[in-house]
Amino acid sequence: MQYQHPKKRPCKLVIFLDVSGSCIKAAEPLFLFACCLRELFPAGCEIYAFVDHMVDLSSDLKAGMSYGELTEVLRKVPTIGVYSDYSKPLREYKAKQGQLNKRTIMLWMGDARNNHLPSEEKIFKDLCKPVKKCYWLNPEAKSKWNTGDSVIGRYTPYVSKLAEVTNTASLIKFLCELQN
Repeated sequence: MQYQHPKKRPCKLVIFLDVSGSCIKAAEPLFLFACCLRELFPAGCEIYAFVDHMVDLSSDLKAGMSYGELTEVLRKVPTIGVYSDYSKPLREYKAKQGQLNKRTIMLWMGDARNNHLPSEEKIFKDLCKPVKKCYWLNPEAKSKWNTGDSVIGRYTPYVSKLAEVTNTASLIKFLCELQN
């Protein structure tokens, strides 16, 4: 009798993108990257963009989309006259009863600037608990974290890795560090 390795079940990726004015320049290339990642996650790839409420863009991701097409999709998220609120998207995703489990990788991209609104840290903790890994990419300089209205420190204890990602080079560095 020959030993057979157990088959690994594929992981699902769930991405949350802050597309507010302070994050949009980082969100656009990450959205393009997410489009490429979709092919690597046969169990699915969900992508949500938000400023003050969550917009599901999962069905808008298509292989081979141009950068212009992707930025057009991001325009579906209202950004004029709205201010960052991380609490509302967290509550909306929780109410949606998203299927998070040990085969889910959750990725947040945002500066966690919350305009002095509630952080909903408990909901964030509950969302992180069942997932395989939760990563947070912050497009803001590390020196500005936890200053002013930044609530990144409230989410940090629940993420597997938090990284400053301000450009493509820092995104590649983050990805390389995941292998170690």
